Amino acid sequence: MRRPFLFASLLPLALAALSAPRAAAQDLAGHWEGEMVQQGSRLDVTLDFARGPAGLTATWSAPSMRALEIPLSAVRLDGQKVHFELVGDQNSTVFEGELRRDSIAGRFSGGEGEGTFAFARVTAPALPYREEEVRFANGSVQLAGTLLIPLRPGRHAAVVFVHGSGPEGRFGARFLAVHLARHGVGALIFDKRGVGASGGDWHRASLEDLADDATAGVRLLSARPEVDSARIGIYGHSQGGLIAPLAVTRSTGLSFLIAGGTYGGDVYEQDLYRVENALKSSGLSEADQRNRHGVLPALHRGRAHGPGRGH
Repeated sequence: MRRPFLFASLLPLALAALSAPRAAAQDLAGHWEGEMVQQGSRLDVTLDFARGPAGLTATWSAPSMRALEIPLSAVRLDGQKVHFELVGDQNSTVFEGELRRDSIAGRFSGGEGEGTFAFARVTAPALPYREEEVRFANGSVQLAGTLLIPLRPGRHAAVVFVHGSGPEGRFGARFLAVHLARHGVGALIFDKRGVGASGGDWHRASLEDLADDATAGVRLLSARPEVDSARIGIYGHSQGGLIAPLAVTRSTGLSFLIAGGTYGGDVYEQDLYRVENALKSSGLSEADQRNRHGVLPALHRGRAHGPGRGH
C-alpha cells in the first residue's frame, strides 16, 4: 500500500515542478505602469513585456522624457527574480527586481546613480492607430521602418521623420510619431542606413544620400491608399533639420517641412561651434585648442570642393 501512496503524493509535486518555469515566464508578459524614484525625484514609467520565439522582450517608456517604447536588453525572469537593462548612448541602467503576481519592485543602478522602482500590471489602453513594418529602397540601400496609420476613416496627412546625427534608429522619433498618429496623422519612422534593420553605412553617406533616403520614404507614403499624397511632409531634428530642406529640393511630393532643434546657417559653422565646445572640455591647453581648432576652417574649405559628408 505504501508505493501507490508515495506515487500519489509525489505526482502533484512533479507536475508543479514541470509547469512552474513556463507559468512564471508567461506571468511577466503584459503592460505595467509605475515609477522610478531617485533622490526624491519620481519618474512615471511604463513597461511592456512579451514572450516570443526568441524569449522575453520588453520596452521602456517615460512620456515626460519623450521616450517611448525603447527596447530593453538582457530581459530575464529566473523564478521570481526579474532583470532587464536600459542601454543608452553613454550610460546604461540595470534593473534588479522581484515579481509578485501583478507587481514588480526592486532597485536600479547606472551612470546616473541608484534608486528604486515599482510597477503594477494594468490593462493596456486601446490604441487609435495601427503599426506596420515596412521596407523601402534608395537605390541599392534597403531601409527598414515602422508605419503608423490612424484608425480613423479616410485618407490621412503623413510625415516622414529624418534622423539627427550619429547612429539613430527609428525609436528616436517614435514619441512624436505616436503623438501624430493619435491625432489622425500618419507617420513613417525608420532606421538610419547602417543602423538596426537598415542596410548601408551612414558613415560613408553624404547629406544628399541621407536626404534621398527620406525622399524614398515619401514615395512609400505616396503609394499607400491610407495616405493623402497631397498632404505629405517631412520632419527633421538636429542634423535632420539640415537634411529635411535638402530633401524638399530633391522631391516633388512634399507639401510641408518642419525643422526642429537645428541650425539656420551653413553646416560648417555649426561644425566649428561643436568642435570648439568639445575642445574646451577636453583638458587641452589654450594653445593646443587654438591650434587644433584652426585646422578646421582649412578642412572645410577643402570639403567645399567635394561632396559633403554626414557627421
